[in-house]
Amino acid sequence: MIQHTTRVAVYSGFTISPDDFKALVKTVCPAAGLSLNALENYTTAYNHWRRSIPKSDRHRVPRPKVLFKPGHTNDMAYDKIVERFFFPIRWVPYEDDNQLERNDGNQELWMPNDVDKAKLAQVGKFVASQPGCHNFRLPDLVHFGFTCIKDVHPAFEWKE
Repeated sequence: MIQHTTRVAVYSGFTISPDDFKALVKTVCPAAGLSLNALENYTTAYNHWRRSIPKSDRHRVPRPKVLFKPGHTNDMAYDKIVERFFFPIRWVPYEDDNQLERNDGNQELWMPNDVDKAKLAQVGKFVASQPGCHNFRLPDLVHFGFTCIKDVHPAFEWKE
């Protein structure tokens, strides 16, 4: 059995704004988009759509992680506290918080490389191949950012 020295990892991936996330959900769940109003409902619709993909292919569409605004409190409305949606593309073992600082030594964690861009294109092609998503064009749909975050190590993450 593999022993992990830490329960956290540093993920690198693409981010989108809540408005762009809504636009994405409307293209993969067009019928649901007509009845959605709250951001939380869009999150639920996306996750429901993603779970409709056969389990053997589900890994091809990243599960988004919600990034909350700094200083939020749990009594605030979900729509008001979500800053971005994060779609992890790769991860490295967590060593220390210095990995999370934007500097030349950590540039590979903070900047997309050609492999990351190719993976994003593969996600777009796969989504476009799904029923009801034939008009899906990922680059035209949203404006992506790229960042890295510290989160639960994949070995300890909840599995679908």
